[in-house]
Amino acid sequence: MRKSKIVLNHIRRMIPFLFIIISLALTLPWIDNCTSATNEEVVMKVNIKPGVNPEYLTLSEKIFLDFYGGEEKREESLSLLKQRCENESSNNSHACYNLAVLLFNLKRYDESLEFIQKAVEKSPEDLLYSSMLRTMAGMMNKPEKLELGKEGSMLANITRLEVACRNKNEEYALQLITQLKETKVLNSSLFRNGSFSDCLSSENKKIAEKEMQRPVVNYRELYYKEKALSDSFSGIWDVSYFLRKNSLENEKALNSRLTELWKNVRLAVKSGNGSKARGELRAFLQEIKEKKNSQKGFSSKYTAIERAAYLLIEQDDFFMKTRDLLQEF
Repeated sequence: MRKSKIVLNHIRRMIPFLFIIISLALTLPWIDNCTSATNEEVVMKVNIKPGVNPEYLTLSEKIFLDFYGGEEKREESLSLLKQRCENESSNNSHACYNLAVLLFNLKRYDESLEFIQKAVEKSPEDLLYSSMLRTMAGMMNKPEKLELGKEGSMLANITRLEVACRNKNEEYALQLITQLKETKVLNSSLFRNGSFSDCLSSENKKIAEKEMQRPVVNYRELYYKEKALSDSFSGIWDVSYFLRKNSLENEKALNSRLTELWKNVRLAVKSGNGSKARGELRAFLQEIKEKKNSQKGFSSKYTAIERAAYLLIEQDDFFMKTRDLLQEF
């Protein structure tokens, strides 16, 4: 009897512990489901395709917010980017690039170089990725990392040349110049006033110039061409003579018929031939009318040119003796 009481008391004492054990047992499936859900969520994040879509933009925002949050969140964001970068089922070069940038921010340069190289391997045509790879390869003196693709050897040697110049290693620089002369990417101007101007001594510059072609690009012409293209009227008017501060009447070749017609108006006025000037102006205004109808997107610009022509004839001293041309408008 006494033993049974002792056992009963012992059982009573165990009841709270049994309750806890049973409760834990009942919650195990729920815990397992939570773990599975978390794993599924990670897999889903890894497989979201990059692009301008809400899912990817939201994920990218979260990754960067986590990176600049606490230490634990930062490592989670890096881990997710790494999984996305190394995921074989998707060619996610952008994840590799983002990871390289964030690792660079943490001054983990070796890892950063590894992942920017992966980005270039996945998307070799992307200039942003290849530019970062080349910058890092030069900074870390690892030009061999550029040996990718058909132009890899050339880029690696150019980077080696930059490093040699930075380290004042003229002998090695000359060797590289000899190797690079066949690529035709170097020209003598680079060593006179370009990025390699401080690389070689005067004597070695002369040697180097023998190994290279003279620059074939007319940078002055290229400047004017690019500047002209940036003008909002370049689509309908040849602005090159104005940018060069040349007289329109002296221009021999113009790439706009409308500009050519206005030139004819001025030439007729300059020669004092009023009737010819009137005929040329009519042709000019007719061209504007036709273009306004056929090129609706430029209608306001053609109207602006017509208005400018009117004001010039009305106010410019050049047209002082031919103000009667205003009757044609």
